[in-house]
Amino acid sequence: MGKNPDALYDLAWSQYSLGNISDAEATMQNALQTGATFSRSDEAKRFLALIPLWSQPEKAQQAAAQVQEILKADPNYVPAMVAAAAVYQQQGNVNGAKLACEKTLARFPLFAPANKLLATLYAERLGGYQQAYEPALKAREAFPDDPDVAKTLGVAVYRRGDFKRAAQLLKESAGKRTEDAELFYYLGMARYQLKEKNESKSALRQAMALNANGKFAADAKKVLAELK
Repeated sequence: MGKNPDALYDLAWSQYSLGNISDAEATMQNALQTGATFSRSDEAKRFLALIPLWSQPEKAQQAAAQVQEILKADPNYVPAMVAAAAVYQQQGNVNGAKLACEKTLARFPLFAPANKLLATLYAERLGGYQQAYEPALKAREAFPDDPDVAKTLGVAVYRRGDFKRAAQLLKESAGKRTEDAELFYYLGMARYQLKEKNESKSALRQAMALNANGKFAADAKKVLAELK
């Protein structure tokens, strides 16, 4: 396969469909660098221009008009859909971002970055940790070390009553998200449900220290008073 640009082009798309964005980018660059005549070189260049925008929302914002032009010509072109999701998220257009993620997953069901963003949107903006559960579960398989995914799944699991699993996920996330008051609140409540009084107190105190006026503050105070 090494020097066959068409085979590399197809491999890049296969990697991309699974959400392996950096592998897909490297493979597509290889396809262009083989030096062989390549009928799909323009498509490869378009692919490479669009796929970094997913993780660079500011650049995606600058390229927003170009992204929309591409989607007008080809509404199912996933790299443009994914770039649009980044633009919408940056603009605070939650429903636009959600729709772009759903369209991406309809085309590539295993595209893990879209599951991650969809889970985050449900959890943080659309008020639905229950709805966040499925995409967060899929994102967790793809990103086992991601603290944001661990938090989203941890809270979703807490809401489903699996306090032991919630505590594990939230503790893992807390190691990296040290300034997240909501995370420490849920970790404290999961520990409380598990009758782990000292750990519960410690996490709830941390939540209050980070944000004494959060929406969870009244519940945290109540539990802390009970645990004295």
